[in-house]
Amino acid sequence: SNIDCTGETIAPMFNTNDVDFGFLGFRGVFDGGGYSINNLTIEGSDNNTGLIASAYGATFRDISINGEISTSVDDFCTGGLVGRATNTAFENISVTASITGRNDTGGIVGCLYA
Repeated sequence: SNIDCTGETIAPMFNTNDVDFGFLGFRGVFDGGGYSINNLTIEGSDNNTGLIASAYGATFRDISINGEISTSVDDFCTGGLVGRATNTAFENISVTASITGRNDTGGIVGCLYA
């Protein structure tokens, strides 16, 4: 079912600076099943800000994001779903959000690399 994040502020997940993820970020399939994440508030404090900070070789599909995504520093790669994505596919994604970033800011993904 849909997720309501009203009143919650979330930090980006799978940050590339997190040693546990080996500087690669999320790898795998994120299938939203056609559901929405509503009233999402994400505040980043580093490069790569989004629900998922960084993704590599991943697939994202069938999800809607609604809310606000912003950074508190002069950073790069701010997106509604993913901050930085490499060799990653996006299918049936909807983002309706206020997104604030310094450089490389996008609705679904901030920086996309092949």
